[in-house]
Amino acid sequence: MKIFRLANAELGKLLHRPAIYIMTAFLALALVITAFTFNPQSKSDNLTNFGTPTGSVSEAFAIFNSSTTATDSKHQLETALNSVYQDIQAFSTSESEHQNLLDSAKSVNALLTTGNANSLPEILYAFINSPTTTNRTALNNVLEATNESIRNQALRVYNYCAGLSHLNNIDYYATTSEINEIETVFLNLASAIPVNIETLSNEQIVETSENLRTSFNLSPTISKIEGFKKITIPSETITKITTDYYDNIKYQEGSDTLLTNLFEKIENFAHINGASTEKADKTELNKLITEYKNATYIAISLMQNSFNLEKAGDYSNAELKKYIGFSNYNLYNINEQITLNQHLLDKEMFHGEYRTNLNFGVLSGAEPSAYDFAFYAVQILGIIIAIFCMFFAVSITSGEFQNGTIKMVATRPYTRRKLISGKHLACYQFMGIFLLFVSIASLAIGIAMNGFTFTSHILVFNADTVLTLPDFVVFLIYLASLALNIIFYISIAFLLSTIFRSSTFALFATFLIYFFGVLFNAIASASSWLIYTPFAHLDLFKYLGNASASNGFLAINITTGANFVVSTLVLLGIIFAVQTATKIIFNKRDIA
Repeated sequence: MKIFRLANAELGKLLHRPAIYIMTAFLALALVITAFTFNPQSKSDNLTNFGTPTGSVSEAFAIFNSSTTATDSKHQLETALNSVYQDIQAFSTSESEHQNLLDSAKSVNALLTTGNANSLPEILYAFINSPTTTNRTALNNVLEATNESIRNQALRVYNYCAGLSHLNNIDYYATTSEINEIETVFLNLASAIPVNIETLSNEQIVETSENLRTSFNLSPTISKIEGFKKITIPSETITKITTDYYDNIKYQEGSDTLLTNLFEKIENFAHINGASTEKADKTELNKLITEYKNATYIAISLMQNSFNLEKAGDYSNAELKKYIGFSNYNLYNINEQITLNQHLLDKEMFHGEYRTNLNFGVLSGAEPSAYDFAFYAVQILGIIIAIFCMFFAVSITSGEFQNGTIKMVATRPYTRRKLISGKHLACYQFMGIFLLFVSIASLAIGIAMNGFTFTSHILVFNADTVLTLPDFVVFLIYLASLALNIIFYISIAFLLSTIFRSSTFALFATFLIYFFGVLFNAIASASSWLIYTPFAHLDLFKYLGNASASNGFLAINITTGANFVVSTLVLLGIIFAVQTATKIIFNKRDIA
C-alpha cells in the first residue's frame, strides 16, 4: 500500500507539470493529422469487376468465361494455378538442374584436356617452351577446334550460376559463396579463350596459354558441385500436395472439384439473370466470380507454400538463409499462410469479406473500420506517449539527483526500493491514462469516419492456431502489447537515470536506444541473430498474424526461431532484470 501511496504522490506531481499541456497538445495535433493522413492500402481480395455499366449479366459472364487477357478471367486463373502445378511436377520429374550443372562443368573439363588430335595441355606446353611457327600453327588448329565449345560451355555454367537466385525450383542446397566461386572460375575461363589466335602476338598467346593452363585442373570445382546435397521430396508427398490443392481444386467439366462447383454456381446465375442489366445482379455475379478467384489463389498459396515447406527439409530457418534460393525464406510466415488458407479452404470462406489482424496502414477487411483507424492512430500517438513517459522517468529520478531534491525524498520513512518502485508505478499509471485517452479519442474519430460495426477477425496465433475474436478484443490485445513495449523503454529510462548523474545525458541515451529500436525493426530482416536482441521481442501483437514488416514501417519482423512464448518470456525477463538492476543501483547510489 505504501508503494501505491508513493506512486499516487509521484503521479500527482507529474500531472501538475507544465509539460503535460505540451504533451496533450502534441497528442491532439497528432490525432488531427492522422485523421487526414489515414489512407490505408486495400486488401487484394476486393470484389472483381467484370462487365460495363450498361452491359448485361450475360456479357459480363462471357468476358470472365471466354477472355484470355482479362485480369482474373477464368483462363488467367487456370493458367496461374496450372503454372504452380507444372513447377512442382517439373521438380519431381525433370532432369536434375544439379546434374545439368555438373555435366556442363565436366564437358568443359573434357574439352580443356582433350584437343582435336593432341592433348591441349601438351600443345600449350610445346608452344610456351618453343613459340615456333609450327607450334603456333598446331596450337591454332587445336584452339580453333575447341575454343568456341569451351567458351560456350563455360559461359553456360557461368550464366546458370549467375541466374540461380531467379530460378523457382532449386533442387540442391548450395551456398552463395560456393556458387560465386564456381561462377568466377568459369567466367575467367570463358574470358581467357581467344576469339582469333591469328591476330595475337606470340607474347599474347603465351599469356593466354598460361591463363588457360591454370584452368586445366577443374577437379576441385567439379568435386564441389558433386558435393552439393540434393533436395529430396518423397514422390508420395508431391502427389498429396498436387492432389489436395490441384486435382481436387481445378476446374474440370463434369467433375466434382471445388472450382467446377463454383463455376456451375456462376454459370447458373448468369443463365437465370443473363438479360438483366441491374447493378445488383451484376454485383452478385461479381461476388460469385470473386469467390472463384479467391478459391484459386488460396489453392495456389497452399500448393506453393506446402511445396516450399517440404523443400526446407529438416533445416532451420537460420540454416536455410545461407543457401541459394532461400534468402527470403521464413518458415514462420509460410506456416502462418498455410494455417490461414487451410482454414479458409476447409470452411469454404472464399468471399473475402472476413477481417484479418489489424495492421499499420493496411485494411483488415474489404472496407475500413473504426478499429483500422484507431490502430493506425494509436501506433503513431504511442510514440509520443513513449517519448514523454521516458522523459518523465528520467526527470523524476536523475533530475532529482541533479537538483538535490532526492535528499528530501530520502528522509521519508520508505526504503529506497519502495521509492523507486513507486516512481515506476507512477509512470505506468501515467502511461495508462494517456493510452486510454488516445484510444477512446481514436475510436471516436474512427466511428465518425467509418461508422461502427461489430465484426470478428480471423487470426493465426503463433502460426499454427486459428482464432476468431471480436474487433474490440483484438484492439485491447494490441493495447496490452503496446503497454509492455512502452514499459520496457520506461524501465530502460529509469536504469540510465540511476546510473548517470546528468539527466540530459540519461535522457539522450534513452531516446537514442528508443529510436534505434524503432529503426532497427523497420529495416532489419528476419535473421536468426535477431532473437538475441531485446528489440525483436517488443511486439507481441505480431503473433496474431499478418503483421510482418512488409505491411508497415512501424511493424516488427517475426524473428527466426521465436514465437509468442519465447518473446513473452524474453520481454518479461528483460523488464524484470532491468528493474532489478535499477533497484540495486538506486539503493547503493550516494545521494549526498
